[in-house]
Parts: sequence; structure tokens; C-alpha cells
Amino acid sequence: MLHHETGNAYHAGFVIEYTGIMYLFHYTGTEVKLEFLPTGDWYFHKNLSFIPESEVSAFYNHCKVIEKDANPTYGYFYSGSYYENGKYFSENGQAEIMTCVTFCLNVILGFIESDEYITFSDWNIANQIGAYRVYYRGGAQEDKDVDEYIAYFTAKFSQLVPDVDVLKENLRRIYPVEYLSSAFVEELPIRKVIVDSIVPLVERSLKIKRVG
Repeated sequence: MLHHETGNAYHAGFVIEYTGIMYLFHYTGTEVKLEFLPTGDWYFHKNLSFIPESEVSAFYNHCKVIEKDANPTYGYFYSGSYYENGKYFSENGQAEIMTCVTFCLNVILGFIESDEYITFSDWNIANQIGAYRVYYRGGAQEDKDVDEYIAYFTAKFSQLVPDVDVLKENLRRIYPVEYLSSAFVEELPIRKVIVDSIVPLVERSLKIKRVG
């Protein structure tokens, strides 16, 4: 989804055309919703090459079951987890914490046959030194100290992820524009260095289409 003034991508989900009806499947930050595609918002989407038309019905049902059973908590966290038959699975037993983007990764990984869709460790916040740039919905940007950022989430998720080292290892945020850009990458698993090379082109295209 695009901000109506800036053309910046601020939310991610799946646009699904099934039986002639357009649906939006996404995590709002408070609930998982499979709904008729709302009008009045701006959407920019890219077909996922690994979901052919013949499997759209299966993917729709995959999403429908997830909507019924998923119960995520919002947070910048991803450990390679996935949804299978509507249930949340984490190989290392991590809590169901995610953003709208990492929710999408959970959905995709549970549907495809590959063991890895994206090399998520490329996005580790703890690996960055000094300032971590945070982007907000309206297009504003802010540089936050990485250590302060980690300390904030350590406190926030202390009950869900009591092991600080595990939290640091899995604390990450993948932005909606990075998720959209990843759809242009054919080779799996998707690497951040490839996505980074595509993002400027996608951002430019979004602004041209929205702002003109």
C-alpha cells in the first residue's frame, strides 16, 4: 500500500484474485484479515512467480486457514518461522512476533516447497553499527542508536523472548518496499544485496505512479 501523498510504501500484504473477486490478505498490526480489497487506497503489486494461476485456489485456502488460527504480536522480529495448515511453526521455538512484511514471509514459506525463501539474517539489526534508520508511514525518517533500539525491544519482548542473545539474533525489520522489490528476484533464497539494488528503481516507479 502507498501513502497517498508521498508515494512511499508503508504496508505489505497479498492481493489475491480468486473466483473473479479481489481480496487483500494482511496483518494490520493488530489482526490478521482476509477481506475484499478495500477501495480508496493505492496498491502496487507484483505477481509472485512461484504461485502459478493453477495454485491460486490452494494459496487462497492457505490464507483462509491462517486467518482463522494466527495470533501474532507486532514487533521487529523474524526467525525463519512459517504458517503450515494454519498453525505457526518456529524451528527454534520462537514466539509469534512479526510485522506486516514478516507475516507475509511466514505465509510464503509455509506454502512453497523451498526450505528458505529469503536469507533473513541479512537484515539483522544487531549487525549494524551506530545509527539505525527508521522509516515512518508518512515518509519521515529518523536515525536511532542501534544499542538503544535493541534495549527498547529487549524490554518490550522480555516475556515472549526472555533470552537476550536470541532476541538480538532475530531482531530485524524488512520494509514494505524491500518486500515488494524481492518479488522481482527469481533465484531463491533472496539476498539483501540483490534487493538493495532493486529498491531505488521500485521507489522511483512508485513515486512516478502516485505523485506524477
